[in-house]
Amino acid sequence: MNYERFALNRIIAPTLDFEEFIAFTSDTGIRKVELRNDIPGKGIIDSLPPARAREILGKHGVEVLTINALQRFDVESLLESNIDELKEMIHIARQIGCRAIVMCPDNEGNNRYNNDAGRFITSLKKYAPFLEEAEMQGFIEPLGFNTSSLRSILEAQEILKGTVADTYRIVLDTFHFFLGKDSVIEMQKQYEINKIGIVHVSGVRKSHDSKSNGSSGSESRITYSDEDRILPRSDDLLRTREQLDLLFTLGYKGDISFEPFSSSIHRMPKEELKEEIRQSIEYISEKSP
Repeated sequence: MNYERFALNRIIAPTLDFEEFIAFTSDTGIRKVELRNDIPGKGIIDSLPPARAREILGKHGVEVLTINALQRFDVESLLESNIDELKEMIHIARQIGCRAIVMCPDNEGNNRYNNDAGRFITSLKKYAPFLEEAEMQGFIEPLGFNTSSLRSILEAQEILKGTVADTYRIVLDTFHFFLGKDSVIEMQKQYEINKIGIVHVSGVRKSHDSKSNGSSGSESRITYSDEDRILPRSDDLLRTREQLDLLFTLGYKGDISFEPFSSSIHRMPKEELKEEIRQSIEYISEKSP
């Protein structure tokens, strides 16, 4: 495996401004990024004119894969405001050459026990025409947290069938897969790999384990938070490489984006972070194609 399949989600270095982040990505040897709309004090492109953002991307030879994210896409009361937000995101995305918008489900616990697929399907059918007109895709990201209304890739697959729209794909996040409802056996036997649009990777190590006071197993698993998410290495408790190896065996050939949320990663000097990224790619690539 080479660097061509890897990307950096902007959350890996949220203190860098847009041009610094793009230059940093290029300096690591990676040429793909995911941008965000939720970093405090920064917009998707830091309020730059899209033409200027496109110029910066071209200068460094970097491509934008996604903008992350349209939040709570399944909440019916937010549908109209979400459509307005989606249209704004699409407008920026088209001008900078981005091809997909990540969409996240409600993660506030309100719909935790509501398994009504119709709610998801109705919302996605409403969004689809705007994506289709722009020739873009929506990447639906199941979140493994107990508070999430959509925790399963299998459930997401069924929802997408109900939309009867080819504009949607699914984000498989190794952190959220570990926390979520699906098993490795289900991944192996029931996942439709052609529906996976991108894979997000991060890792958890014992020093970042929220239950490192002695608890283990499922009790520890369900307490992991975004703050625990670092770059995967050989002591990764999420078994990220094993997840990826299985996905590759099943035929996944798409992009792999690093998405560590931990403040310990955010505080790293740039040269140290570059080395962490290099070592993580080396770890992931040891047995991978």
